Amino acid sequence: MQIMKIGIPWARLALQNYWPEDEPPEPAHEEVREIPVHCPKCDSTEVVLEDVVSEGETSPPKYEWTCDACGHRWEDDGMLKEG
Repeated sequence: MQIMKIGIPWARLALQNYWPEDEPPEPAHEEVREIPVHCPKCDSTEVVLEDVVSEGETSPPKYEWTCDACGHRWEDDGMLKEG
């Protein structure tokens, strides 16, 4: 397609609102809400992920955590529970 120089401003306006009929719209992405990790001893959110330990390909990894507030160390499967 060719456009004369005088028609470029109108062509740009048309192209800003152009949406091809055969191109599907982008799927809407759900916003992921972050669930804070709490220390099981003092309930502080000042926790640090220290390490991820894999015991093999068939078993799920274990996560090692440390609480900066009280120094408590624990290990879990990384599944956070809201509540």
